[in-house]
Amino acid sequence: MKYVILLFFGFWSFNAGSAEPAQVSPQQPSPKGLMDEFLGEITALKDLMMSEEKFTDKKNELEISRHLKRMSEVSKKVAHNPAIDAPVFRPSAQVLQDHIGETERVFRSGNKSYARWMLNSTLSICMSCHTQVTTGSRELWSTALVDNYKSEFDQAEFLFTIRNFSKAHDLYKKTIVGYPKNKLPADKLETALEREVSYFARINRDATGGINTLTGYQKVKSLPPYLRADLKSWINQFKKWKAEDIFELKDPTEDQVKIFIQKHLEKPSHDQNADNPNVVNDLYASGILYEFLSRHPKTNLTPDILYWLAVCDRGVNNNFFFSLANMYLKDCITQYPKTQAARKCYKEYEESTIASYSGSGGTHLPDDAKEELSHLKSMIDDKKSGD
Repeated sequence: MKYVILLFFGFWSFNAGSAEPAQVSPQQPSPKGLMDEFLGEITALKDLMMSEEKFTDKKNELEISRHLKRMSEVSKKVAHNPAIDAPVFRPSAQVLQDHIGETERVFRSGNKSYARWMLNSTLSICMSCHTQVTTGSRELWSTALVDNYKSEFDQAEFLFTIRNFSKAHDLYKKTIVGYPKNKLPADKLETALEREVSYFARINRDATGGINTLTGYQKVKSLPPYLRADLKSWINQFKKWKAEDIFELKDPTEDQVKIFIQKHLEKPSHDQNADNPNVVNDLYASGILYEFLSRHPKTNLTPDILYWLAVCDRGVNNNFFFSLANMYLKDCITQYPKTQAARKCYKEYEESTIASYSGSGGTHLPDDAKEELSHLKSMIDDKKSGD
């Protein structure tokens, strides 16, 4: 939960780095102003959030409820702010609004421990947002704040969250090569390695750096066998990208992007020996599509790109970042219902929804899920589907 105070800064940093930022009217609060307001609410809750006992204590219920309500109100303002009403930002803002709103609802229902966990889980949303459209390492907050964290891993996570990726990389490296003497838990070791893959595949798009760094990590003693298998797979995936002649996205044509999608996403090569069989490809490709969409928010390819971003997001999965796949699919359907891509997005969303409610006892869709699917399907069925 120490990371939740960073959450909204992701949207501000996105807007600041966008090639074509939207204009905000004088009457509309700026994203930065909303961030500051949200930060004030979190700061007021900080002590209670750090303690399970305090957070669940009935005497603190009214105070927590008041701050959660205000946070929910601010998140709605962010989601509806014109400054982030663009395809590359809108789904992230909607995820934030839904997440904070659900946290408030869970707390009001009496499940206070789960509500506290949900606030803590927003770190992965930060990670997802901050690595979409990168402008290199940036310092949103003073790096002196890393002194508040005892371990190098926690310091690296903080720096990664505030987009100081290069310094985070240095600390992740120290953490990994120091294993197992530093007594780092295996799950955090895995996270550190996954951050490194993200750093070289999506943020820097540096295949050579990824190969050299991950090859060095293979020398770490006592590395768990499953992580050795992952490293081998990731290195092979980086080697495939190194052999590619990837065009630079300074001013690509839509035809170039179509060819890129056909080659790397419609018919990707998979490595079945890893937990994430195509993760390097998904990180590379999604990073390129994010950048293109950020530079060209009015491109005719937007609905298709949203579909493929969802596919990539599913491939990366929650081990790396918070999944925004469903929001990309819903945005594709609701914003571009006349397109063929909207039909593909609905099919993917429907299958994902049904799968999430399926188990050994069969499939049991709740009424609200059925209503949502029906509503989304009506949007594409009521429209004449075109290109």
